[in-house]
Amino acid sequence: MSADGIPQMHRNDDAFAEVRVVELDDDAAMATFRASFMQPFGLDGGVLYRLVVARTPGATRLYYDFHHIVFDGTSFGILLRDVSAAYNGMALQPEQWSGCEVAQEEELRRQGPTYQRARDFYQKTFGSLEVESFPIPNALDAPGEGQGELTVNCHLSAEGLEAFAARYHTTANVVATAAFALTVGAYANADEALFATIHNGRGDGRVAHTISMLVKTLPVYATWTADTSPEQLFAALQEQLLASMAYDLYSFAEVSAATGITSDLLFSYQGNTDLGDELRYQRLFAHDARIRNGGRLPHWPHGSGAGVLAH
Repeated sequence: MSADGIPQMHRNDDAFAEVRVVELDDDAAMATFRASFMQPFGLDGGVLYRLVVARTPGATRLYYDFHHIVFDGTSFGILLRDVSAAYNGMALQPEQWSGCEVAQEEELRRQGPTYQRARDFYQKTFGSLEVESFPIPNALDAPGEGQGELTVNCHLSAEGLEAFAARYHTTANVVATAAFALTVGAYANADEALFATIHNGRGDGRVAHTISMLVKTLPVYATWTADTSPEQLFAALQEQLLASMAYDLYSFAEVSAATGITSDLLFSYQGNTDLGDELRYQRLFAHDARIRNGGRLPHWPHGSGAGVLAH
Protein backbone atom coordinates (compact mmCIF):
# COMPACT_ATOMS: atom_id res chain seq x y z
CA MET A 1 0.00 0.00 0.00
CA SER A 2 1.14 3.53 -0.70
CA ALA A 3 1.30 6.16 2.03
CA ASP A 4 -2.22 7.32 1.11
CA GLY A 5 -3.67 3.80 1.16
CA ILE A 6 -3.67 3.00 -2.57
CA PRO A 7 -2.78 -0.61 -3.50
CA GLN A 8 0.49 -0.82 -5.42
CA MET A 9 2.31 -3.53 -7.33
CA HIS A 10 5.61 -4.72 -5.93
CA ARG A 11 8.03 -6.81 -7.93
CA ASN A 12 9.31 -10.06 -6.44
CA ASP A 13 11.73 -11.93 -8.72
CA ASP A 14 12.24 -14.63 -6.08
CA ALA A 15 8.61 -15.72 -6.04
CA PHE A 16 7.57 -19.04 -7.56
CA ALA A 17 4.24 -19.87 -9.11
CA GLU A 18 1.95 -21.50 -6.60
CA VAL A 19 0.27 -24.56 -8.13
CA ARG A 20 -1.77 -26.72 -5.79
CA VAL A 21 -2.46 -30.39 -6.56
CA VAL A 22 -5.76 -31.86 -5.35
CA GLU A 23 -6.59 -35.57 -5.39
CA LEU A 24 -10.31 -36.33 -5.73
CA ASP A 25 -12.23 -39.59 -5.64
CA ASP A 26 -14.55 -39.24 -8.65
CA ASP A 27 -16.37 -36.89 -11.03
CA ALA A 28 -18.92 -35.94 -8.37
CA ALA A 29 -16.12 -34.73 -6.10
CA MET A 30 -14.63 -32.87 -9.07
CA ALA A 31 -17.95 -31.11 -9.65
CA THR A 32 -18.15 -30.10 -6.00
CA PHE A 33 -14.60 -28.76 -6.11
CA ARG A 34 -15.27 -26.81 -9.31
CA ALA A 35 -18.39 -25.18 -7.84
CA SER A 36 -16.41 -23.72 -4.93
CA PHE A 37 -13.13 -22.99 -6.70
CA MET A 38 -13.63 -19.35 -7.65
CA GLN A 39 -13.48 -17.01 -4.65
CA PRO A 40 -13.00 -13.24 -4.24
CA PHE A 41 -9.44 -11.93 -4.14
CA GLY A 42 -8.12 -9.41 -1.64
CA LEU A 43 -5.80 -6.60 -2.73
CA ASP A 44 -4.27 -6.29 0.74
CA GLY A 45 -1.65 -9.00 0.27
CA GLY A 46 -1.03 -12.38 -1.26
CA VAL A 47 -1.21 -13.51 -4.86
CA LEU A 48 -3.99 -12.53 -7.26
CA TYR A 49 -4.35 -15.88 -8.97
CA ARG A 50 -5.13 -19.51 -8.19
CA LEU A 51 -3.80 -22.49 -10.12
CA VAL A 52 -4.94 -25.96 -9.16
CA VAL A 53 -4.33 -29.33 -10.79
CA ALA A 54 -7.29 -31.51 -9.77
CA ARG A 55 -7.02 -35.26 -10.39
CA THR A 56 -9.42 -38.16 -10.27
CA PRO A 57 -8.62 -41.75 -11.30
CA GLY A 58 -10.01 -40.95 -14.74
CA ALA A 59 -9.02 -37.36 -15.47
CA THR A 60 -6.63 -34.53 -14.72
CA ARG A 61 -7.85 -30.95 -15.01
CA LEU A 62 -6.23 -27.55 -14.64
CA TYR A 63 -8.33 -24.91 -12.89
CA TYR A 64 -7.27 -21.28 -13.00
CA ASP A 65 -8.66 -18.10 -11.48
CA PHE A 66 -7.01 -14.72 -12.09
CA HIS A 67 -7.92 -11.27 -10.83
CA HIS A 68 -8.58 -9.12 -13.89
CA ILE A 69 -6.19 -6.47 -12.55
CA VAL A 70 -3.25 -8.76 -13.44
CA PHE A 71 -4.65 -10.84 -16.33
CA ASP A 72 -6.49 -10.06 -19.56
CA GLY A 73 -7.88 -12.07 -22.47
CA THR A 74 -4.64 -12.01 -24.43
CA SER A 75 -2.84 -13.34 -21.36
CA PHE A 76 -5.13 -16.34 -21.45
CA GLY A 77 -3.97 -17.18 -24.97
CA ILE A 78 -0.33 -16.81 -23.92
CA LEU A 79 -0.89 -19.13 -20.98
CA LEU A 80 -2.54 -21.75 -23.18
CA ARG A 81 0.30 -21.61 -25.70
CA ASP A 82 2.82 -22.19 -22.92
CA VAL A 83 0.80 -25.11 -21.53
CA SER A 84 0.57 -26.57 -25.02
CA ALA A 85 4.31 -26.14 -25.56
CA ALA A 86 5.02 -27.92 -22.28
CA TYR A 87 2.72 -30.80 -23.26
CA ASN A 88 4.57 -31.10 -26.56
CA GLY A 89 7.98 -31.23 -24.88
CA MET A 90 9.11 -27.80 -26.06
CA ALA A 91 11.35 -25.49 -24.04
CA LEU A 92 9.44 -22.61 -22.46
CA GLN A 93 10.72 -19.10 -22.98
CA PRO A 94 10.75 -16.81 -19.93
CA GLU A 95 8.78 -13.57 -20.09
CA GLN A 96 11.06 -10.84 -21.42
CA TRP A 97 8.88 -7.81 -20.72
CA SER A 98 6.61 -8.08 -17.71
CA GLY A 99 3.73 -5.94 -16.52
CA CYS A 100 6.15 -4.35 -14.07
CA GLU A 101 8.37 -3.04 -16.89
CA VAL A 102 5.29 -1.82 -18.74
CA ALA A 103 4.15 0.16 -15.70
CA GLN A 104 7.62 1.58 -15.05
CA GLU A 105 8.03 2.76 -18.63
CA GLU A 106 4.55 4.26 -18.69
CA GLU A 107 5.34 6.20 -15.52
CA LEU A 108 8.46 7.64 -17.17
CA ARG A 109 6.60 8.52 -20.38
CA ARG A 110 3.96 10.36 -18.40
CA GLN A 111 6.66 12.77 -17.24
CA GLY A 112 7.62 13.80 -20.79
CA PRO A 113 6.14 15.57 -23.84
CA THR A 114 4.27 12.47 -25.03
CA TYR A 115 1.89 12.80 -22.09
CA GLN A 116 1.22 16.46 -22.88
CA ARG A 117 0.41 15.62 -26.50
CA ALA A 118 -1.93 12.85 -25.37
CA ARG A 119 -3.74 15.16 -22.98
CA ASP A 120 -4.08 17.84 -25.65
CA PHE A 121 -5.55 15.33 -28.11
CA TYR A 122 -8.23 14.09 -25.70
CA GLN A 123 -9.18 17.55 -24.50
CA LYS A 124 -9.42 18.85 -28.07
CA THR A 125 -11.39 15.85 -29.34
CA PHE A 126 -13.75 15.25 -26.42
CA GLY A 127 -13.50 18.25 -24.10
CA SER A 128 -16.46 20.27 -25.41
CA LEU A 129 -18.96 17.48 -26.04
CA GLU A 130 -22.38 17.51 -24.41
CA VAL A 131 -24.10 14.35 -25.58
CA GLU A 132 -26.74 12.24 -23.84
CA SER A 133 -26.58 8.75 -25.29
CA PHE A 134 -28.52 6.76 -22.70
CA PRO A 135 -31.89 5.82 -24.19
CA ILE A 136 -33.61 5.75 -20.77
CA PRO A 137 -31.39 7.73 -18.39
CA ASN A 138 -33.93 8.04 -15.55
CA ALA A 139 -34.64 4.32 -15.33
CA LEU A 140 -31.00 3.58 -14.56
CA ASP A 141 -31.23 5.53 -11.31
CA ALA A 142 -34.23 3.64 -9.96
CA PRO A 143 -33.49 0.54 -7.86
CA GLY A 144 -34.57 -2.59 -9.68
CA GLU A 145 -35.51 -0.68 -12.81
CA GLY A 146 -33.75 -0.65 -16.15
CA GLN A 147 -32.06 -3.95 -15.40
CA GLY A 148 -32.29 -6.88 -17.73
CA GLU A 149 -30.81 -8.67 -20.66
CA LEU A 150 -31.68 -8.72 -24.34
CA THR A 151 -30.16 -11.12 -26.83
CA VAL A 152 -30.51 -10.58 -30.57
CA ASN A 153 -29.17 -12.87 -33.29
CA CYS A 154 -28.02 -10.72 -36.19
CA HIS A 155 -28.16 -13.61 -38.68
CA LEU A 156 -24.79 -12.46 -39.99
CA SER A 157 -21.87 -14.78 -40.54
CA ALA A 158 -18.42 -13.82 -39.35
CA GLU A 159 -17.10 -14.26 -42.87
CA GLY A 160 -19.80 -11.93 -44.20
CA LEU A 161 -18.93 -9.25 -41.67
CA GLU A 162 -15.22 -9.49 -42.46
CA ALA A 163 -15.92 -9.35 -46.20
CA PHE A 164 -18.16 -6.31 -45.76
CA ALA A 165 -15.47 -4.51 -43.78
CA ALA A 166 -12.83 -5.37 -46.37
CA ARG A 167 -14.95 -3.83 -49.14
CA TYR A 168 -14.83 -0.54 -47.26
CA HIS A 169 -11.11 -0.88 -46.48
CA THR A 170 -11.71 -1.05 -42.75
CA THR A 171 -12.02 -3.65 -39.99
CA ALA A 172 -14.91 -5.58 -38.50
CA ASN A 173 -14.27 -3.74 -35.24
CA VAL A 174 -14.86 -0.37 -36.90
CA VAL A 175 -18.01 -1.62 -38.64
CA ALA A 176 -19.40 -3.05 -35.39
CA THR A 177 -18.56 0.15 -33.50
CA ALA A 178 -20.29 2.23 -36.18
CA ALA A 179 -23.35 -0.02 -36.01
CA PHE A 180 -23.48 0.41 -32.24
CA ALA A 181 -23.15 4.19 -32.57
CA LEU A 182 -26.04 4.35 -35.06
CA THR A 183 -28.16 2.14 -32.82
CA VAL A 184 -27.50 4.31 -29.78
CA GLY A 185 -28.29 7.41 -31.82
CA ALA A 186 -31.58 5.89 -33.00
CA TYR A 187 -32.65 5.03 -29.45
CA ALA A 188 -31.66 8.48 -28.18
CA ASN A 189 -33.26 10.20 -31.19
CA ALA A 190 -29.97 11.90 -32.04
CA ASP A 191 -27.54 12.10 -34.93
CA GLU A 192 -24.57 11.51 -32.64
CA ALA A 193 -23.43 9.06 -30.00
CA LEU A 194 -20.93 9.12 -27.15
CA PHE A 195 -19.82 5.98 -25.36
CA ALA A 196 -16.71 4.02 -24.39
CA THR A 197 -14.88 1.07 -25.86
CA ILE A 198 -11.76 -0.94 -25.09
CA HIS A 199 -8.62 -2.09 -26.87
CA ASN A 200 -5.98 -4.58 -25.84
CA GLY A 201 -3.23 -2.03 -25.17
CA ARG A 202 -0.63 -4.16 -26.95
CA GLY A 203 0.63 -1.87 -29.67
CA ASP A 204 4.22 -2.32 -28.46
CA GLY A 205 5.72 -5.54 -29.81
CA ARG A 206 7.56 -6.11 -26.54
CA VAL A 207 4.29 -7.01 -24.81
CA ALA A 208 3.24 -9.64 -27.35
CA HIS A 209 4.02 -12.38 -24.81
CA THR A 210 3.36 -10.44 -21.60
CA ILE A 211 0.92 -11.82 -19.07
CA SER A 212 -0.66 -8.79 -17.46
CA MET A 213 -3.71 -6.55 -17.62
CA LEU A 214 -3.02 -4.12 -20.45
CA VAL A 215 -6.54 -3.37 -21.70
CA LYS A 216 -7.31 0.34 -22.08
CA THR A 217 -10.70 2.08 -22.07
CA LEU A 218 -11.25 4.75 -24.72
CA PRO A 219 -14.03 7.28 -25.36
CA VAL A 220 -15.80 7.14 -28.73
CA TYR A 221 -17.73 9.95 -30.37
CA ALA A 222 -19.57 9.57 -33.66
CA THR A 223 -21.72 12.06 -35.54
CA TRP A 224 -23.53 11.86 -38.86
CA THR A 225 -26.19 13.38 -41.07
CA ALA A 226 -28.63 11.94 -43.57
CA ASP A 227 -25.97 12.46 -46.23
CA THR A 228 -23.15 10.66 -44.38
CA SER A 229 -22.04 7.61 -46.33
CA PRO A 230 -20.83 4.38 -44.73
CA GLU A 231 -17.35 5.11 -46.06
CA GLN A 232 -17.31 8.50 -44.34
CA LEU A 233 -18.55 7.15 -41.01
CA PHE A 234 -16.13 4.23 -41.06
CA ALA A 235 -13.19 6.48 -42.01
CA ALA A 236 -13.95 9.01 -39.27
CA LEU A 237 -14.30 6.33 -36.59
CA GLN A 238 -11.20 4.48 -37.72
CA GLU A 239 -9.12 7.66 -37.64
CA GLN A 240 -10.42 8.54 -34.19
CA LEU A 241 -9.89 5.06 -32.75
CA LEU A 242 -6.34 4.81 -34.07
CA ALA A 243 -5.49 8.23 -32.64
CA SER A 244 -7.06 7.36 -29.28
CA MET A 245 -4.98 4.19 -29.14
CA ALA A 246 -1.83 6.10 -30.01
CA TYR A 247 -2.50 8.60 -27.20
CA ASP A 248 -3.73 6.13 -24.57
CA LEU A 249 -1.00 7.31 -22.20
CA TYR A 250 -3.66 9.76 -21.01
CA SER A 251 -5.84 7.42 -18.98
CA PHE A 252 -9.59 7.09 -19.25
CA ALA A 253 -9.84 8.11 -15.59
CA GLU A 254 -8.20 11.41 -16.54
CA VAL A 255 -10.45 11.75 -19.60
CA SER A 256 -13.48 11.20 -17.39
CA ALA A 257 -12.34 13.69 -14.76
CA ALA A 258 -11.63 16.35 -17.40
CA THR A 259 -14.67 15.87 -19.64
CA GLY A 260 -17.34 14.06 -17.62
CA ILE A 261 -17.37 11.14 -20.08
CA THR A 262 -18.03 7.82 -18.35
CA SER A 263 -17.95 4.16 -19.26
CA ASP A 264 -21.58 3.66 -18.22
CA LEU A 265 -22.30 2.86 -21.87
CA LEU A 266 -19.52 0.53 -22.95
CA PHE A 267 -19.16 -1.32 -26.23
CA SER A 268 -16.47 -3.71 -27.36
CA TYR A 269 -16.26 -5.99 -30.35
CA GLN A 270 -14.57 -9.32 -29.78
CA GLY A 271 -14.86 -11.19 -33.01
CA ASN A 272 -11.96 -13.59 -32.72
CA THR A 273 -12.89 -16.55 -30.55
CA ASP A 274 -10.12 -18.69 -32.01
CA LEU A 275 -7.53 -18.99 -29.25
CA GLY A 276 -4.94 -19.56 -31.91
CA ASP A 277 -3.33 -22.69 -30.62
CA GLU A 278 -3.63 -26.39 -30.03
CA LEU A 279 -3.51 -28.36 -26.81
CA ARG A 280 -2.37 -31.91 -27.29
CA TYR A 281 -3.00 -31.52 -31.05
CA GLN A 282 -6.61 -30.46 -30.60
CA ARG A 283 -7.69 -27.02 -31.79
CA LEU A 284 -8.98 -24.75 -29.02
CA PHE A 285 -11.89 -22.37 -29.34
CA ALA A 286 -13.64 -20.23 -26.75
CA HIS A 287 -17.04 -21.65 -25.89
CA ASP A 288 -18.69 -18.22 -25.85
CA ALA A 289 -16.86 -14.94 -26.45
CA ARG A 290 -18.96 -12.04 -25.26
CA ILE A 291 -18.63 -8.32 -24.88
CA ARG A 292 -19.32 -6.46 -21.70
CA ASN A 293 -21.97 -4.01 -20.64
CA GLY A 294 -24.14 -1.57 -22.59
CA GLY A 295 -23.44 -3.08 -25.97
CA ARG A 296 -22.25 -6.60 -25.64
CA LEU A 297 -21.59 -8.23 -28.97
CA PRO A 298 -20.65 -11.90 -28.82
CA HIS A 299 -19.28 -13.18 -32.09
CA TRP A 300 -19.35 -16.85 -33.03
CA PRO A 301 -17.18 -17.29 -36.14
CA HIS A 302 -17.74 -21.03 -36.27
CA GLY A 303 -21.41 -21.12 -35.39
CA SER A 304 -24.57 -19.16 -35.98
CA GLY A 305 -22.88 -15.83 -36.71
CA ALA A 306 -22.93 -12.57 -34.81
CA GLY A 307 -25.26 -11.55 -32.05
CA VAL A 308 -25.85 -8.72 -29.64
CA LEU A 309 -26.26 -9.21 -25.90
CA ALA A 310 -27.29 -5.98 -24.14
CA HIS A 311 -27.43 -5.51 -20.38
